[in-house]
Amino acid sequence: MPDEKVTEQDSKKKPKGAPESDAKQEPEQEQIEELETIEELESVEELEPVEELEPVEELESVEELEPVEKQEPVEKQEPVGKQEPVEKQEPVGKQEPVEKQEPEQEKDQEMAEAEKTPKPAKTIKAVKTGTARPNKLANPMRKISIAKVVINIGVGEAGDKLSKAEKVIKILTDRKPIQTISRTTNRDLGIRKEMPIGCKVTLRKGAADKFLKEAFWVKDHKIPAYSFDPEGNFSFGIPDYTEFRGMKYNPEIGIFGMDISVSMKRLGFNISIRKRNRRKIPKKIRITPIETKEFIKSQFNVEVIE
Repeated sequence: MPDEKVTEQDSKKKPKGAPESDAKQEPEQEQIEELETIEELESVEELEPVEELEPVEELESVEELEPVEKQEPVEKQEPVGKQEPVEKQEPVGKQEPVEKQEPEQEKDQEMAEAEKTPKPAKTIKAVKTGTARPNKLANPMRKISIAKVVINIGVGEAGDKLSKAEKVIKILTDRKPIQTISRTTNRDLGIRKEMPIGCKVTLRKGAADKFLKEAFWVKDHKIPAYSFDPEGNFSFGIPDYTEFRGMKYNPEIGIFGMDISVSMKRLGFNISIRKRNRRKIPKKIRITPIETKEFIKSQFNVEVIE
């Protein structure tokens, strides 16, 4: 039985100790909770300075900037749009004809003077390099030259008179002439078909230039304007062969005049002569009387009488 009492006492003691342990644990839990609350508060306090930045004040500063937006610069620029420069520039346009008429007249006068003054021919090198505009005179394909010079003496009959005329041409040109033959029959002139009625000789290149210089000397370096044809060729006559330098009258020969015809050419004229693919000379390649006159003035110092 004593053992049962001990057990009862022990059992009675244990419940008494149990609450003591619980009582001890409760303050510890409370401390832990307090510490947790303190840590939470501290974390909250640490966040408070972020809250103390006062975003409301920043918004107020933004609100203070709102009057800048309320200024509405677009609306203030309306008078610029209302200026309508087209309408307001009318007086400026009205003043132009009064002030600028004089310089325009001066420019017209300068242009007229420039047209009157002859412009020098531009060189071929300048055209190739591109430093100057291409000019017809500078283009080597546009240059003209003497194709041939024909000296003709018409007699109208065969016999001694024709042989004397042949002697005159041979003396002047050192070339043997050929006889010209009639193509038709004319009873009034006493000519029948295929009858020799004259003689002629053709000169080219250097011989043609040399003879022309002597012929122009006889004409005092003057030629009438009607001597030129639309194709740029020209012809003139000499009444007596004794007018040439070094020539004297010979009673055995007598007096003979002659006709001199000059034909001009340009590179590309052979298309009308060649055997294959023969064509007419285009208008762009043809020579004008003005070009021939300029050529004669520059090469032989000949004056064209209008």
